[in-house]
Amino acid sequence: MILSFITCLNIIISVVYGNLSSKIYGGETSTIYSHPHQVSIQLHDYHTCSGSIISNRHILTAATCVTSEQNVYYGNIQVLSGTNDLMRQEEHSKIHRVAYIILHEQYNPYVNWMNDIAILVLEKQIPLLMGIRAAVCMPPQKTSSNSYYTTGWGINPSTKIISRYLQQIHVKITNGKSANKIYGGKTVKIEDYPYQVSVQIRDVHLCGGAIISTDHILTSASCILAERNVVYGNIQVLSGTNDLMREETSSLSEIHEVAYVIFHEKYNPHQSWVNDIAILRLTSRIIMTHVQFLAHVSTLNLRSSDLYLTGWGKDPVFDRMMRYLQHTDVITISSKTCNNKYYKQLMFNQAQHCCSPRSKTTYIIQVII
Repeated sequence: MILSFITCLNIIISVVYGNLSSKIYGGETSTIYSHPHQVSIQLHDYHTCSGSIISNRHILTAATCVTSEQNVYYGNIQVLSGTNDLMRQEEHSKIHRVAYIILHEQYNPYVNWMNDIAILVLEKQIPLLMGIRAAVCMPPQKTSSNSYYTTGWGINPSTKIISRYLQQIHVKITNGKSANKIYGGKTVKIEDYPYQVSVQIRDVHLCGGAIISTDHILTSASCILAERNVVYGNIQVLSGTNDLMREETSSLSEIHEVAYVIFHEKYNPHQSWVNDIAILRLTSRIIMTHVQFLAHVSTLNLRSSDLYLTGWGKDPVFDRMMRYLQHTDVITISSKTCNNKYYKQLMFNQAQHCCSPRSKTTYIIQVII
Protein backbone atom coordinates (compact mmCIF):
# COMPACT_ATOMS: atom_id res chain seq x y z
CA MET A 1 0.00 0.00 0.00
CA ILE A 2 1.31 3.43 -0.93
CA LEU A 3 0.79 6.23 1.58
CA SER A 4 0.78 9.58 -0.16
CA PHE A 5 1.93 12.71 1.60
CA ILE A 6 1.76 14.76 -1.60
CA THR A 7 -0.16 17.95 -0.93
CA CYS A 8 -1.58 18.14 -4.44
CA LEU A 9 -3.86 15.14 -3.81
CA ASN A 10 -5.59 16.39 -0.68
CA ILE A 11 -8.53 18.41 -1.93
CA ILE A 12 -9.54 16.12 -4.78
CA ILE A 13 -11.10 13.65 -2.36
CA SER A 14 -13.33 16.17 -0.61
CA VAL A 15 -14.39 17.87 -3.82
CA VAL A 16 -15.33 14.86 -5.90
CA TYR A 17 -16.66 12.25 -3.50
CA GLY A 18 -19.43 14.04 -1.65
CA ASN A 19 -22.84 15.53 -2.29
CA LEU A 20 -22.80 17.49 0.95
CA SER A 21 -20.44 20.25 1.94
CA SER A 22 -17.07 18.68 2.65
CA LYS A 23 -16.65 18.54 6.42
CA ILE A 24 -13.99 17.02 8.64
CA TYR A 25 -14.27 16.51 12.38
CA GLY A 26 -12.08 14.46 14.68
CA GLY A 27 -8.88 14.80 12.68
CA GLU A 28 -5.71 16.50 13.83
CA THR A 29 -5.13 20.25 13.65
CA SER A 30 -2.96 21.23 10.70
CA THR A 31 -1.12 24.44 9.82
CA ILE A 32 -1.62 26.43 6.63
CA TYR A 33 2.09 25.94 5.94
CA SER A 34 1.41 22.23 5.43
CA HIS A 35 -1.49 22.94 3.04
CA PRO A 36 -1.04 26.43 1.55
CA HIS A 37 -3.54 25.65 -1.22
CA GLN A 38 -6.37 25.29 1.34
CA VAL A 39 -9.09 27.94 1.43
CA SER A 40 -12.45 28.39 3.13
CA ILE A 41 -15.52 29.12 0.95
CA GLN A 42 -17.75 31.51 2.90
CA LEU A 43 -21.17 33.14 2.90
CA HIS A 44 -21.60 36.21 5.12
CA ASP A 45 -18.32 35.36 6.93
CA TYR A 46 -19.56 31.81 7.65
CA HIS A 47 -17.62 28.76 6.44
CA THR A 48 -19.63 26.55 4.09
CA CYS A 49 -16.99 24.44 2.30
CA SER A 50 -13.33 23.96 1.59
CA GLY A 51 -11.56 24.66 -1.66
CA SER A 52 -8.15 24.62 -3.31
CA ILE A 53 -6.18 27.32 -5.09
CA ILE A 54 -5.49 26.07 -8.62
CA SER A 55 -4.24 29.38 -10.06
CA ASN A 56 -3.88 32.96 -8.88
CA ARG A 57 -7.52 33.64 -9.88
CA HIS A 58 -9.22 30.25 -9.64
CA ILE A 59 -10.50 28.11 -6.75
CA LEU A 60 -11.58 24.48 -7.11
CA THR A 61 -14.47 23.36 -4.91
CA ALA A 62 -17.67 21.29 -4.97
CA ALA A 63 -20.72 22.36 -6.96
CA THR A 64 -22.92 21.56 -3.96
CA CYS A 65 -21.08 24.23 -2.01
CA VAL A 66 -22.18 27.07 -4.28
CA THR A 67 -25.68 25.99 -5.42
CA SER A 68 -28.86 25.43 -3.43
CA GLU A 69 -30.87 23.96 -6.32
CA GLN A 70 -30.36 23.34 -10.00
CA ASN A 71 -29.52 26.69 -11.64
CA VAL A 72 -29.81 28.47 -8.26
CA TYR A 73 -26.45 29.87 -7.14
CA TYR A 74 -25.51 31.39 -3.80
CA GLY A 75 -24.67 35.10 -3.96
CA ASN A 76 -21.94 37.06 -2.19
CA ILE A 77 -19.57 34.12 -1.97
CA GLN A 78 -16.13 34.96 -0.62
CA VAL A 79 -12.90 33.01 -0.21
CA LEU A 80 -10.66 33.09 2.88
CA SER A 81 -7.02 32.19 2.19
CA GLY A 82 -3.67 32.20 3.95
CA THR A 83 -4.81 30.83 7.29
CA ASN A 84 -5.85 27.66 9.13
CA ASP A 85 -7.95 29.79 11.54
CA LEU A 86 -11.56 30.67 10.67
CA MET A 87 -11.37 33.49 13.23
CA ARG A 88 -8.70 35.11 11.00
CA GLN A 89 -6.22 35.82 13.77
CA GLU A 90 -3.22 35.29 11.45
CA GLU A 91 -1.70 38.35 9.78
CA HIS A 92 -1.47 36.68 6.36
CA SER A 93 -5.19 35.87 6.06
CA LYS A 94 -7.09 37.55 3.22
CA ILE A 95 -10.67 37.69 1.93
CA HIS A 96 -11.24 37.45 -1.84
CA ARG A 97 -14.45 38.30 -3.66
CA VAL A 98 -15.81 35.94 -6.33
CA ALA A 99 -16.56 37.32 -9.82
CA TYR A 100 -17.90 34.18 -11.54
CA ILE A 101 -19.00 30.65 -10.65
CA ILE A 102 -18.44 27.87 -13.19
CA LEU A 103 -20.15 24.50 -12.69
CA HIS A 104 -19.52 21.21 -14.46
CA GLU A 105 -21.92 21.26 -17.40
CA GLN A 106 -23.34 17.85 -16.48
CA TYR A 107 -23.72 18.51 -12.74
CA ASN A 108 -27.18 17.64 -11.37
CA PRO A 109 -27.89 18.23 -7.64
CA TYR A 110 -30.34 15.31 -7.67
CA VAL A 111 -27.69 12.80 -8.78
CA ASN A 112 -25.38 12.27 -5.82
CA TRP A 113 -21.67 12.92 -6.31
CA MET A 114 -21.72 12.92 -10.10
CA ASN A 115 -19.71 15.79 -11.64
CA ASP A 116 -19.83 17.63 -8.30
CA ILE A 117 -17.17 20.17 -9.29
CA ALA A 118 -17.10 23.96 -9.46
CA ILE A 119 -14.49 26.62 -10.19
CA LEU A 120 -14.68 30.07 -8.62
CA VAL A 121 -13.14 32.94 -10.63
CA LEU A 122 -11.94 35.69 -8.30
CA GLU A 123 -12.29 39.43 -8.94
CA LYS A 124 -8.58 39.98 -8.29
CA GLN A 125 -5.51 37.81 -8.36
CA ILE A 126 -4.43 36.07 -5.17
CA PRO A 127 -0.99 37.23 -4.03
CA LEU A 128 0.72 33.85 -3.94
CA LEU A 129 3.19 33.62 -1.10
CA MET A 130 5.52 30.67 -0.49
CA GLY A 131 4.26 28.55 2.41
CA ILE A 132 1.09 30.65 2.89
CA ARG A 133 -0.75 30.65 -0.45
CA ALA A 134 0.18 28.32 -3.26
CA ALA A 135 -1.55 26.64 -6.18
CA VAL A 136 -2.22 22.95 -5.67
CA CYS A 137 -0.64 20.66 -8.24
CA MET A 138 -3.33 18.49 -9.83
CA PRO A 139 -2.81 14.71 -9.68
CA PRO A 140 -2.73 12.56 -12.82
CA GLN A 141 -6.01 11.07 -13.97
CA LYS A 142 -5.02 7.71 -12.53
CA THR A 143 -2.95 7.19 -9.39
CA SER A 144 -1.61 3.96 -7.91
CA SER A 145 -2.33 5.01 -4.33
CA ASN A 146 -5.55 4.38 -2.40
CA SER A 147 -4.37 6.11 0.77
CA TYR A 148 -4.38 9.89 1.17
CA TYR A 149 -4.80 12.82 3.51
CA THR A 150 -7.77 15.16 3.18
CA THR A 151 -8.11 18.54 4.87
CA GLY A 152 -10.89 20.94 5.80
CA TRP A 153 -13.06 22.35 8.58
CA GLY A 154 -16.11 20.64 10.03
CA ILE A 155 -18.90 20.67 12.60
CA ASN A 156 -18.74 18.68 15.81
CA PRO A 157 -21.80 16.39 15.39
CA SER A 158 -22.52 16.52 19.13
CA THR A 159 -22.19 20.25 19.87
CA LYS A 160 -22.96 21.53 16.32
CA ILE A 161 -19.99 23.91 16.70
CA ILE A 162 -17.63 24.24 13.74
CA SER A 163 -13.95 23.54 14.33
CA ARG A 164 -11.97 26.76 14.38
CA TYR A 165 -8.74 25.34 12.99
CA LEU A 166 -7.97 23.39 9.82
CA GLN A 167 -8.23 19.62 10.29
CA GLN A 168 -6.32 16.81 8.60
CA ILE A 169 -7.39 13.18 8.42
CA HIS A 170 -6.09 10.02 6.78
CA VAL A 171 -8.56 8.41 4.36
CA LYS A 172 -8.69 5.51 1.93
CA ILE A 173 -10.37 5.42 -1.46
CA THR A 174 -12.71 2.41 -1.75
CA ASN A 175 -14.32 3.06 -5.15
CA GLY A 176 -17.77 3.49 -3.67
CA LYS A 177 -17.64 0.31 -1.62
CA SER A 178 -17.27 0.01 2.12
CA ALA A 179 -17.15 -2.89 4.49
CA ASN A 180 -20.56 -4.16 5.62
CA LYS A 181 -21.39 -2.27 8.81
CA ILE A 182 -24.46 -2.10 11.03
CA TYR A 183 -25.34 0.52 13.63
CA GLY A 184 -28.59 1.02 15.51
CA GLY A 185 -29.73 -2.61 15.56
CA LYS A 186 -30.17 -4.65 18.72
CA THR A 187 -27.35 -6.42 20.54
CA VAL A 188 -27.50 -10.21 20.15
CA LYS A 189 -25.67 -13.23 21.55
CA ILE A 190 -23.23 -15.29 19.53
CA GLU A 191 -25.27 -18.38 20.45
CA ASP A 192 -28.04 -16.99 18.25
CA TYR A 193 -25.69 -16.56 15.28
CA PRO A 194 -22.77 -18.97 15.88
CA TYR A 195 -21.60 -18.71 12.26
CA GLN A 196 -20.82 -14.99 12.66
CA VAL A 197 -17.14 -13.98 12.71
CA SER A 198 -15.14 -10.77 12.65
CA VAL A 199 -12.54 -10.40 9.88
CA GLN A 200 -9.65 -8.39 11.32
CA ILE A 201 -6.27 -6.83 10.65
CA ARG A 202 -4.01 -6.24 13.67
CA ASP A 203 -6.92 -6.80 16.06
CA VAL A 204 -9.03 -4.16 14.31
CA HIS A 205 -12.43 -5.20 12.92
CA LEU A 206 -12.75 -4.83 9.16
CA CYS A 207 -15.84 -6.78 8.16
CA GLY A 208 -18.25 -9.49 9.15
CA GLY A 209 -17.97 -13.02 7.82
CA ALA A 210 -19.67 -16.41 8.06
CA ILE A 211 -18.31 -19.89 8.80
CA ILE A 212 -19.18 -22.13 5.83
CA SER A 213 -16.91 -25.08 6.66
CA THR A 214 -14.47 -26.01 9.40
CA ASP A 215 -11.71 -24.10 7.64
CA HIS A 216 -13.47 -21.64 5.30
CA ILE A 217 -14.96 -18.18 5.94
CA LEU A 218 -17.28 -16.39 3.51
CA THR A 219 -16.90 -12.60 3.35
CA SER A 220 -16.77 -9.69 0.86
CA ALA A 221 -13.92 -9.25 -1.58
CA SER A 222 -13.99 -5.50 -0.88
CA CYS A 223 -13.08 -6.26 2.72
CA ILE A 224 -9.77 -7.88 1.94
CA LEU A 225 -8.64 -6.14 -1.27
CA ALA A 226 -7.15 -2.66 -1.25
CA GLU A 227 -7.11 -2.61 -5.04
CA ARG A 228 -7.47 -5.10 -7.86
CA ASN A 229 -5.12 -8.00 -7.08
CA VAL A 230 -3.80 -6.16 -4.00
CA VAL A 231 -4.79 -8.20 -0.94
CA TYR A 232 -4.34 -7.07 2.67
CA GLY A 233 -1.80 -9.10 4.61
CA ASN A 234 -1.96 -10.53 8.14
CA ILE A 235 -5.72 -11.09 8.06
CA GLN A 236 -7.18 -12.90 11.07
CA VAL A 237 -10.64 -14.19 11.97
CA LEU A 238 -12.25 -13.83 15.40
CA SER A 239 -14.92 -16.45 16.13
CA GLY A 240 -17.00 -17.67 19.05
CA THR A 241 -17.95 -14.27 20.47
CA ASN A 242 -20.24 -11.29 20.00
CA ASP A 243 -17.72 -9.08 21.83
CA LEU A 244 -14.91 -7.46 19.84
CA MET A 245 -13.08 -6.83 23.12
CA ARG A 246 -13.19 -10.59 23.89
CA GLU A 247 -13.65 -9.92 27.59
CA GLU A 248 -16.99 -11.52 28.35
CA THR A 249 -16.41 -14.66 26.28
CA SER A 250 -12.63 -14.94 26.36
CA SER A 251 -12.67 -18.65 27.17
CA LEU A 252 -14.84 -19.42 24.14
CA SER A 253 -13.53 -17.01 21.52
CA GLU A 254 -10.72 -17.94 19.14
CA ILE A 255 -8.39 -16.16 16.73
CA HIS A 256 -7.68 -17.98 13.45
CA GLU A 257 -4.87 -17.21 11.02
CA VAL A 258 -5.66 -17.04 7.30
CA ALA A 259 -3.64 -19.24 4.94
CA TYR A 260 -5.19 -18.25 1.60
CA VAL A 261 -7.50 -15.54 0.28
CA ILE A 262 -9.72 -16.53 -2.64
CA PHE A 263 -11.91 -13.95 -4.35
CA HIS A 264 -14.37 -14.20 -7.24
CA GLU A 265 -12.50 -14.33 -10.55
CA LYS A 266 -14.78 -11.65 -12.04
CA TYR A 267 -14.63 -9.29 -9.08
CA ASN A 268 -13.62 -5.76 -10.05
CA PRO A 269 -13.29 -3.13 -7.27
CA HIS A 270 -14.33 -0.46 -9.77
CA GLN A 271 -17.68 -2.16 -10.45
CA SER A 272 -19.48 -1.58 -7.18
CA TRP A 273 -20.56 -4.74 -5.40
CA VAL A 274 -20.75 -7.03 -8.47
CA ASN A 275 -19.24 -10.45 -7.62
CA ASP A 276 -18.09 -8.98 -4.29
CA ILE A 277 -17.39 -12.36 -2.70
CA ALA A 278 -14.29 -13.85 -1.08
CA ILE A 279 -13.43 -17.02 0.81
CA LEU A 280 -10.75 -17.16 3.49
CA ARG A 281 -8.98 -20.50 3.95
CA LEU A 282 -7.81 -20.88 7.55
CA THR A 283 -4.51 -22.41 8.65
CA SER A 284 -6.30 -24.70 11.12
CA ARG A 285 -9.82 -26.03 11.52
CA ILE A 286 -12.50 -24.46 13.66
CA ILE A 287 -13.87 -26.78 16.31
CA MET A 288 -17.67 -26.77 16.05
CA THR A 289 -19.40 -25.76 19.30
CA HIS A 290 -22.56 -23.93 20.34
CA VAL A 291 -20.76 -20.63 19.63
CA GLN A 292 -18.94 -21.73 16.45
CA PHE A 293 -21.06 -23.44 13.83
CA LEU A 294 -21.69 -23.56 10.10
CA ALA A 295 -23.97 -21.08 8.34
CA HIS A 296 -26.61 -22.46 6.02
CA VAL A 297 -25.74 -21.16 2.56
CA SER A 298 -28.75 -21.32 0.29
CA THR A 299 -28.28 -22.34 -3.33
CA LEU A 300 -31.71 -20.99 -4.26
CA ASN A 301 -32.66 -17.54 -5.46
CA LEU A 302 -33.74 -15.01 -2.85
CA ARG A 303 -37.46 -15.55 -2.28
CA SER A 304 -38.46 -13.88 0.97
CA SER A 305 -38.70 -10.10 1.21
CA ASP A 306 -38.21 -10.22 5.00
CA LEU A 307 -34.57 -10.72 5.94
CA TYR A 308 -32.11 -9.77 8.66
CA LEU A 309 -28.49 -8.68 8.81
CA THR A 310 -25.89 -9.18 11.53
CA GLY A 311 -22.54 -7.53 12.06
CA TRP A 312 -20.60 -4.78 13.80
CA GLY A 313 -20.44 -1.13 12.80
CA LYS A 314 -19.41 2.38 13.75
CA ASP A 315 -21.57 4.90 15.54
CA PRO A 316 -21.84 7.52 12.75
CA VAL A 317 -21.94 10.40 15.26
CA PHE A 318 -19.00 9.52 17.52
CA ASP A 319 -17.12 7.40 14.95
CA ARG A 320 -16.68 4.59 17.48
CA MET A 321 -16.93 0.91 16.66
CA MET A 322 -19.80 -0.94 18.29
CA ARG A 323 -18.39 -3.48 20.71
CA TYR A 324 -21.18 -6.06 20.49
CA LEU A 325 -22.75 -7.92 17.58
CA GLN A 326 -25.81 -6.19 16.12
CA HIS A 327 -28.94 -7.56 14.45
CA THR A 328 -31.40 -5.62 12.31
CA ASP A 329 -34.40 -6.54 10.20
CA VAL A 330 -34.40 -5.47 6.56
CA ILE A 331 -36.75 -5.71 3.64
CA THR A 332 -35.82 -6.21 0.00
CA ILE A 333 -36.74 -3.44 -2.41
CA SER A 334 -36.84 -3.49 -6.18
CA SER A 335 -33.81 -2.49 -8.22
CA LYS A 336 -35.83 0.37 -9.72
CA THR A 337 -36.76 1.74 -6.29
CA CYS A 338 -33.18 1.30 -5.05
CA ASN A 339 -31.82 3.17 -8.08
CA ASN A 340 -34.25 6.05 -7.66
CA LYS A 341 -33.80 6.37 -3.90
CA TYR A 342 -30.17 5.48 -3.21
CA TYR A 343 -27.98 4.71 -6.21
CA LYS A 344 -29.09 6.77 -9.19
CA GLN A 345 -25.68 6.50 -10.85
CA LEU A 346 -25.50 2.69 -10.73
CA MET A 347 -26.90 -0.11 -12.83
CA PHE A 348 -27.66 -3.24 -10.83
CA ASN A 349 -26.54 -6.68 -11.82
CA GLN A 350 -29.36 -9.22 -12.12
CA ALA A 351 -27.77 -11.27 -9.33
CA GLN A 352 -27.93 -8.37 -6.89
CA HIS A 353 -30.66 -7.46 -4.43
CA CYS A 354 -31.11 -4.21 -2.55
CA CYS A 355 -32.24 -4.09 1.08
CA SER A 356 -33.46 -1.31 3.34
CA PRO A 357 -33.59 -1.36 7.17
CA ARG A 358 -37.06 -1.48 8.72
CA SER A 359 -36.01 0.72 11.63
CA LYS A 360 -35.43 4.39 10.85
CA THR A 361 -32.73 4.55 13.52
CA THR A 362 -30.66 1.79 11.94
CA TYR A 363 -27.58 2.73 9.95
CA ILE A 364 -26.22 0.30 7.35
CA ILE A 365 -23.36 0.66 4.89
CA GLN A 366 -23.60 -1.38 1.69
CA VAL A 367 -27.06 -2.87 1.54
CA ILE A 368 -26.76 -4.62 -1.80
CA ILE A 369 -26.40 -8.40 -1.62
